Amino acid sequence: MGSALGLALVFAVAAMLSETGRHDYLEIMAPGFVVGAIIGFLTQKTGTPVPAKRSS
Repeated sequence: MGSALGLALVFAVAAMLSETGRHDYLEIMAPGFVVGAIIGFLTQKTGTPVPAKRSS
């Protein structure tokens, strides 16, 4: 999930033209994918546990 969110957020930046008139998708989206994957992994691995509800 984190990698998909990273790609979605970085796509808007990658869609803009650079000074040379090119779209640099790979150069921008690859690091965004990696950072999103790392953050998604760490969030699932070390996220805050949800307290269990007590039945009364």
